[in-house]
Amino acid sequence: MLLHITLGNPRKACRHFGICHIALWRGVPLGPRQCLAQVEGLPPGEEGIPFRFLRPSLTTELILQHFTPCFRVEAPCPLPKQLGGGVLLPGGVGRN
Repeated sequence: MLLHITLGNPRKACRHFGICHIALWRGVPLGPRQCLAQVEGLPPGEEGIPFRFLRPSLTTELILQHFTPCFRVEAPCPLPKQLGGGVLLPGGVGRN
């Protein structure tokens, strides 16, 4: 399952850090703050929804602004129904 991710803080009109919007990717072109991510499986006994950002969809500018030195989420972001709904909570950093 590919996700269309808009990077930024939803409370700040998609500026700054985090994930502003998540939707299933439907083959539409990506905008300047957008990239693709794939849902990964979790080891048994762990909770959450791990995303793997697809490097070919990331521009150098997005990597420098959002993934250097690490990725962080500043504000909650609603999850699409296809991922069970709910909210992606702030915190957590990912590997670059």
